[in-house]
Parts: sequence; structure tokens; C-alpha cells
Amino acid sequence: MKFTIERDRLNNAVKKAGSVISARPTVSIMGHFLLDVQANHLVITATGLDQMITLTLEANVEQEGKATVSAKILSQLVQRLPNGDVSVSLDERGMVNVVCARNSFSLQSLDPLQFPLEGREESRREFMISTSQLCGNIAKCSYAVSTEEAKAPMTGLLLTITDGTFTTVATDGRRMALVETVIGSDNSLDSDSILPLKAAQELPKVLEGSSDVKVSLGDTHAVFSTDDVVFQTKLLEGNFPNYRMVMPPGFENHVTMPRDEFYAALDRVSQILDKNPAVKLALTPTEVLVSAMNNAEVAESPIPASYEGEGLELSFNASFLIDPLRHLECNKLTLRFNDRLSPTGLYGDEGFLYVIMPLRHN
Repeated sequence: MKFTIERDRLNNAVKKAGSVISARPTVSIMGHFLLDVQANHLVITATGLDQMITLTLEANVEQEGKATVSAKILSQLVQRLPNGDVSVSLDERGMVNVVCARNSFSLQSLDPLQFPLEGREESRREFMISTSQLCGNIAKCSYAVSTEEAKAPMTGLLLTITDGTFTTVATDGRRMALVETVIGSDNSLDSDSILPLKAAQELPKVLEGSSDVKVSLGDTHAVFSTDDVVFQTKLLEGNFPNYRMVMPPGFENHVTMPRDEFYAALDRVSQILDKNPAVKLALTPTEVLVSAMNNAEVAESPIPASYEGEGLELSFNASFLIDPLRHLECNKLTLRFNDRLSPTGLYGDEGFLYVIMPLRHN
């Protein structure tokens, strides 16, 4: 095995591949990269307990072959090499030799036949989506995932396909975020899968630079594929709550306001909050007064708004209101509600809905 590749391209690849490897691998070889050199390509594979990633890079290949090398050592080494070409080869002693400029290193290789290449599950549902759309949908929901292990299915994001619409959903029982995206009209694709939060958080990193991604959903695994990256993850087991049940059939009132100004006002007034997380929204026809109290301390910040109902005050957990605003792109958003104690819907970007329960206040 022998190949040459530009240092920056190798560095970017090992960064992506290393993201799935456990900090404490249960088996030594699971802390290694598998380097598979074939024709004019280098294929790097890394695996963790629940995830596996394969990256394909063009390389100048002198000799085909396979080897493994410590992921931690290679990643740290390549990051510190000078710019230029890196030559990697396997010698008769079973050592991987890395040479760049006048720097040379010999690294231990384990038997590549022992590398755990998990078989790909037969996919039952596949569709194409833009990488920016997929990662954007995940970002707009993942903050609402539950952190309670007792609610295992809710510690991931529900990926559901119904009547040609791809929906991403997350809930922790106190709030729910969802985004709907039309992907086509193939009704045979209807399915539900629960993507672990860790996998959802890795996707933007491993798919960086790609325009479109093929999503393949099986019963136990999901695979996300581009021209040069294949990312496979186990899915969570269990039944996700029926999120449609928490969506009110309709709302009688609504208030519309600028997203940026609403976010800034929430951020300002929440600075005085301590144990009491509540912020209050006092609605008038032309503005919303965002306020917070902490013992004797008071913070108020008015923003322009459009509201046609009677004067009303709503209270919410401050961070629960701020979380979705960090990821929305709309200029204006709308809060829809029936009264000060019933579920409130926040609408912004196309296909987005956030349902949150108000807090009780005196």
C-alpha cells in the first residue's frame, strides 16, 4: 500500500472520520482508521459503537492495499504537518510510514481483516434532499430533544414520511418542534424512524461541502450518502409520542413581531433571571413589552408588533422561547394562542412549528 495526498484534504477527512470514534474504544481496532487504497482513491473508514463513516478521496496511488492506523495519532499528526503532499505507505514490517517534507513517522498497523465492517441493512425507504435543508431542519428541532434516559425514544429526533412530506420532530414533553419538507408524492415511502441526537449533531460536520444527500431508512439503521461520504447510524428503538395530539386544532388569537428584535429583547431581559426562568409578554395592538423579574430587579424591553385581540399577558420559560429563534431565518414570526394557559404555537420559517406551554403567573 502506498499513496500520496495533499495534507489539507487528508486533514479534513480524518477530522470528519474521527468524529464517530469513541473516546474509549472497547476494542483496540475500533480506535483505528481503516485505510483502503484502490485504483486512484483512498477510502477511510471509521466506526464507533453505533455509527460508521466512510470517506472516499482522490489520491495518487502507487500500490493498492489495506492497513489500519490509530485514529487519534494520525489525526493529531496530520494536523501538525506542514502544507504539502503527504506520502503514506505500508512496509514489510506492518508499519504505516507517513512522510511529509522532511518529517517521517512510523505507526503501528493492526490486521485490517479484523476491522469491524458492519453489513449495510437493506433500505426500505430512500429519498434525496438538499444537505442544507436536512441539516437546517435538524438544527430547528434538536434543541427540543429530551435529556431523560427514561424517555429513550424522545432522546432522538423522529424522521417521518407521510404522503410525500418529510417531517423532523423533537419533543421533551414540555415543548415540541417540527419542520415539514415536501420530498415527492411516493406514498409507498411512509415510515417513522428515530435518529439519535448524537448522529443528528454529527451530520452537519460529515456532510459539510456536499449539495445533496440520499437518505436511506431501514428498520434498525439510517444511512446518509453523498458522492464521497457514507454515514451510517443505528436508530433508536421504541415508540415516539403521537406529536399530532399536542397540536391544537386551531388558534383564536395571534401576534406578529420582528424575529431579530424579539430575540434581542428576550436576550436582554433574561440577563437578570436566576432561579425563576419566566419572561412575560404583555400584548398591545402595536407592541409587545418583554419583561422579567428577579426579586426586586426588573427588566423591560418593548418591541413593535401587530395584535388585534384584547390586552393579554403570557409567560414562558425564557430559554424555551430563545432556543428556536437562534435557528430561524424568517424576518417576522407569529405567536398563535387561545388564552394565556393553553398551548402556544410559534410560526416562522416555511414548514416550521414550535408548540410551547405557557407558565402560570399571578
